[in-house]
Amino acid sequence: MSSEPLVLAPVLGIDNMIAAAGIAYVTRSRRIWIETCLLFGLFAGLAVVFGTSIGSILAMTLARGGHFVAAAILSALGLRLLWPVKAARTPDEAPPAVSIVAIGLLGIALSADTLGASIALGADGAAENAVPVITLGTVAMTMLGLAIGANATRVPILNRSLAGFGLILAAGGVAAGWI
Repeated sequence: MSSEPLVLAPVLGIDNMIAAAGIAYVTRSRRIWIETCLLFGLFAGLAVVFGTSIGSILAMTLARGGHFVAAAILSALGLRLLWPVKAARTPDEAPPAVSIVAIGLLGIALSADTLGASIALGADGAAENAVPVITLGTVAMTMLGLAIGANATRVPILNRSLAGFGLILAAGGVAAGWI
């Protein structure tokens, strides 16, 4: 049994955790949270299956470009949080809707790094337990992100501006290859 998937699973789930925290910060819908876990896990699992079957042919290309794609997505989310929005909601006002299509597209985008890592695992012959380990790792990190985002509103210093700035910083780390 190869240990590479065990090491990679939490690392590959960090971007899912950050996105899930943002989703939970915006909505309290348990249905949306469950859909987020299912879709993020589904796309991570599909990325592992597809990636390990391809092998090393595309490993270098995706490894180089994946950081920039993830950085662009995180930057866009961060800028969106920093962008002025209408006045704060009243307690009676419904929270903004989060669509399953948006969550699905985010899940696909967040699976780029998983695809790249899985291609390398397939090329290295270390893919025997990669699908369940990386998929479950992604779901666990997504659940952690949902818990963080749900509790973020309880801390007064955490607001949209701080969250947006944090996402932009995370995007810089991703672009530099630190995350």
